[in-house]
Amino acid sequence: LATYAGGAFSGGDPATLSALHRKLVTDTQTLGEMRAYARLEAPSFAPRAHPVRRTIGQLLSALSAARALHSHAAPKNAALIPVRSELQALVGEMATKPGALDDTTPWVARLDTISAKARQMPDASTDQGDDRVGTITRLTIAADFADALKQVLRGLDALRAPATRPARGSRQPALVVHRDYAGAARNAVRAALATLLVAAFWLTTKWSEAAGTVILVAVVSSLFAARPDPVQVAWGFFKGTLLALPFAFLVGQIALPALPGFGWFMLFVVPILVPTALAMANPRYVGVATAFAINFLAFLSPHQAMTYDPGPFFAGSASI
Repeated sequence: LATYAGGAFSGGDPATLSALHRKLVTDTQTLGEMRAYARLEAPSFAPRAHPVRRTIGQLLSALSAARALHSHAAPKNAALIPVRSELQALVGEMATKPGALDDTTPWVARLDTISAKARQMPDASTDQGDDRVGTITRLTIAADFADALKQVLRGLDALRAPATRPARGSRQPALVVHRDYAGAARNAVRAALATLLVAAFWLTTKWSEAAGTVILVAVVSSLFAARPDPVQVAWGFFKGTLLALPFAFLVGQIALPALPGFGWFMLFVVPILVPTALAMANPRYVGVATAFAINFLAFLSPHQAMTYDPGPFFAGSASI
């Protein structure tokens, strides 16, 4: 900020100042996002949230004032020259002096003096050009810059030595806990009914392949019952399961029996699972890709000696 203000008050290169201005705005936005993230993830940082927010706001105010003074400079206005020169000298020292922010007291005192001088009504005998109102406006903006920069320095001091507050008996957590007991009960009933229906089918038919299906339904229904649209999510899971079937058949029943060994297994499986993992990272395909990854390995059922035996393969696939 001091570097940008020094260039703005000395009539620096517009392209350089514009690039530095964009960087400052981007960095400030990133800092604000980091503040919000830390506020949510680490409740111990909550006491620092207010000083950080105030410091960010004052930094943006100072940046805006410096840009306005650069955009509407009046280099030959005698009433503006002393204030602008003092501000230029201050920010220049601040930008170049090592450890300038270790002790902010001298800077704050100088900024108070500059702000008071800028807010004084200029003498009528001073050459103010043709625009007296514009001169007063520029002096006011210069005072605003000094005040905002002063608040930024005080904010930095507050962050270095945060105020200690007495511990309260009960503190609100950083994230408000929302408990939807009715929704949880409804989802539990859905998952339980789905699992019981499949278990009843398994016990009635005595189909040995359906034993694993009961476990799969219990897990999947418990996961999907809490989704906003569980039917749509379950349908996506079903589509991923169907897509996994031909791939598992080609690899497990045709390729691996003809070319056994761990090396061939890696050669066939990795090119399939890597794109699947990338699709799982995409919110649009996460449901289908997750089902594909799970059921591809379930259908494949890799073991030491892979043989061509489509009967059990289709029986297990049909049960799932």
